[in-house]
Amino acid sequence: MLTFCIFIVILYLLAVFAVILPYWYEVGNNPSEDIPSGSWSVRPVIKLWLEAARAFLCLGAAFALDPILRRMCAKKYRDDGEDLPPVLLVHGLYHNPSGWMYLRGRLYKAGFRKIHTMAYSSWKTDIAALTAKLETEICGLESRYPEKKPLLVGHSLGGLLIRNWLASTENQARILGAVTLGAPHRGSKMAAVAFGKLGRSLLPANPFFADLARRENAASIPCISLVAEADTMVLPQHNLVPMTKGWEMRLTPYTTHAGLMTRGAVCRMVAWELHRIISMAGRTPETTPAPETAARETAPAPEKAAPEAATGPVTENAVPEPIQAEKPAPGKTRTQNASKPAAKSGNKKPPAARKNAGKK
Repeated sequence: MLTFCIFIVILYLLAVFAVILPYWYEVGNNPSEDIPSGSWSVRPVIKLWLEAARAFLCLGAAFALDPILRRMCAKKYRDDGEDLPPVLLVHGLYHNPSGWMYLRGRLYKAGFRKIHTMAYSSWKTDIAALTAKLETEICGLESRYPEKKPLLVGHSLGGLLIRNWLASTENQARILGAVTLGAPHRGSKMAAVAFGKLGRSLLPANPFFADLARRENAASIPCISLVAEADTMVLPQHNLVPMTKGWEMRLTPYTTHAGLMTRGAVCRMVAWELHRIISMAGRTPETTPAPETAARETAPAPEKAAPEAATGPVTENAVPEPIQAEKPAPGKTRTQNASKPAAKSGNKKPPAARKNAGKK
């Protein structure tokens, strides 16, 4: 039995390694100027390998335990009358609402009670049909909460569906804002090995992406695209960068495409961004200062300011009071260098003094 378990673990790790190989090929041949990438050396490879294995394992566990967790969540996560807006979560390709288990818990702790998910099949459908389904879901929220504009959160394809729906200025006026996680804004080469019509429609050569760029309007509401540094599913990396005017991009703490739904630091970051969007209600992204650089695991040097291109200055009221405990710990980006420690002061004499002492 032990031998069999070891065999399964080794087989799983080999499968994960095969998944991350295309990522290393792409970042080595077509690196992005906006997203930092690791080098092909032992430590970065092992780090990505283990993070990808952890993320897939967490999603698999959530999928397997979905029937049990759904009943537990129905009892635990109740709408108890909190005044925060409703949130609609839209999952990605080949998945289901079970993947939102980790984010749902974090949003509930952050004060959100009206949390809803959009479920859809990845087979025998297309982006247009799913966008129409998203419209139906939003209409349902408008009927249920007529005095509250919803917030939208989408992972991968779910984020692309949200962006497609937001192409209309009229639709933008119906929500407070949107957050996407690892959305393939310009498609992905990995779609070449996808199953089904919907998966293959995410190829960068699909005319859908050029058509979307032509017909979409600049964002008049806060729209944030959260990007993982080691996204192994959206390739090349620059396809993660939104080109729509008014959209903002944030780098998340180190994780993979699947890890965007399971990593605690990313979930806290999403909750913080949603609170920031609420505080920005009624103001456009152009007139509202952005928060600090995307969260990282280690805190930045206090004297270093976040790069303006990524985030901009921070105001005292950028984050409302309820989210203070949930705010992700900001950290340094690859563009920031920690300040060198000051030279240690000791009792050693300067060279000139030592020379004169020798003469005496």
